[in-house]
Amino acid sequence: MKINYFLILGLTSIIMSCGPSQKEIEEREKFVADSLRIAKEYSIAKAKEQMEKFVADSLRIAKEYSIAKAKEQIEKERIHKEKIEVGKSINKRKLKKIFDELTPQLQKEKKKLDQINEFQFGRSLSTKQQQLRNQNEKINELAYFIDKVEKEISMSNLFNSFDFQLTPQGTVEHIFTSAKSGDFSKMRHILDPYGEYDSDAKQICLVEMLPLYRQEEWKRVFENGRMMSDPVIKGDKAEIEIAIGSSSNRLEKINLVRRMDKWYIKGM
Repeated sequence: MKINYFLILGLTSIIMSCGPSQKEIEEREKFVADSLRIAKEYSIAKAKEQMEKFVADSLRIAKEYSIAKAKEQIEKERIHKEKIEVGKSINKRKLKKIFDELTPQLQKEKKKLDQINEFQFGRSLSTKQQQLRNQNEKINELAYFIDKVEKEISMSNLFNSFDFQLTPQGTVEHIFTSAKSGDFSKMRHILDPYGEYDSDAKQICLVEMLPLYRQEEWKRVFENGRMMSDPVIKGDKAEIEIAIGSSSNRLEKINLVRRMDKWYIKGM
């Protein structure tokens, strides 16, 4: 059998011509690498674009939220200040009522002094002098009280708050501290500034305007005071049980209210 070398050579050349050349392989590899690189760059670009959009949206939302919260806070402060002004008017009106009641009472006591000065048949000089002393003491005490009330009326235009009012306990503790020290200068400022307090709260907090003997009584009530429990807080209201009196044997519950972030006396 004769081998057709020409046929074998032809078939071999055909087979070799059907496979990719080295150049084609390199071009294909380059195409694949370029495609992967482009896909990777595209993915990174899209991810970067999405991240930038996310950051921008987050900053926008945060800014809008901050602006909304700032507006809400400004509105709260505006309402708070308006209610304080209303409270000042209420307090001033109550004090003015006390002043208006005391003034004619002073005139009445002065007339009584004039009557004592008049001649009375059968009254000894010593009796008259004692009556005059007693009446003058009453008049002086009343005049002192009227002066104090008048000053308190002018002080009602002021508003102040202190760090110790950040908790209900701090506000109550200040009552006891003031009783021990005799410094009542901050007491008026722990009264509910909205004017929503009862007569007990007024007597506790407006101690500086009381006559001296009443201040001494006030001190005896609160100087040995102590808190008997943690405050029961419900929203913006709190209640604390306290022991007061010279022997700390009188239990009372004192009510407080939160205005913005500070606590004030509302009643007892």
